[in-house]
Amino acid sequence: CASRAASRPTNPPRGDGEHLPAGEPPQHPATNDAPGVTGERGHLAASAAVVGRRIRELTDTPVCIGTGVSTPEQAAAAAEEADGVIVGSALVRRVLEGAGPDGAARFVAELRAGIDGAR
Repeated sequence: CASRAASRPTNPPRGDGEHLPAGEPPQHPATNDAPGVTGERGHLAASAAVVGRRIRELTDTPVCIGTGVSTPEQAAAAAEEADGVIVGSALVRRVLEGAGPDGAARFVAELRAGIDGAR
């Protein structure tokens, strides 16, 4: 992709569709209660929806939300304001606890079912 949109909930919206040059990694748009902290959470931060809406106003590029998503309910909530949902820590934890490929696939299927049930 030629450019990537980047946003942070701690910055006010600029409205100029700020993009990063190709090849430069995007800033991590942390959306938990403590900006910059990632990983599994007991709830999806309300700022996730705000950031999702803000980015959608600035670009036609698909928007993904993923900081703290670890349950089907959180995935469904994130999908309400995004085109995609990113899950990292919750999946990695399951694999490290011995879930293996089949357990990882079951977990991803549970997340997908949560998203599909909300749409």
